[in-house]
Parts: sequence; structure tokens; C-alpha cells
Amino acid sequence: MDDLVAGCSARRALQLTRSAPGLVTVLIGIKQPNYVRQNLELCKRPLLEMK
Repeated sequence: MDDLVAGCSARRALQLTRSAPGLVTVLIGIKQPNYVRQNLELCKRPLLEMK
């Protein structure tokens, strides 16, 4: 797990849910623009492998 995801439980949860097969929508609330940028960085990461 890289530093972007490792330091924040919210981003870890977002990475997990975006990797879940069959899940097509995740609704999240974000208070600060910086968090939006950080969460969008997850789109550049590969999905997790579900075992």
C-alpha cells in the first residue's frame, strides 16, 4: 500500500470500495478542496486485487 493510502483510513476505504467488483458508485462527502485532490489521486492507482 502506498503512502497516499496508508496514512488515511478514509482513502483506504475509498480504495477498497473502488476495487470491489460490481460496485459502480461510491458517495463521499469532502469538506476541503485539498481532500478532493488527494482522493482523485487514487484514480491513478491500480485497483486492489480481491482474493
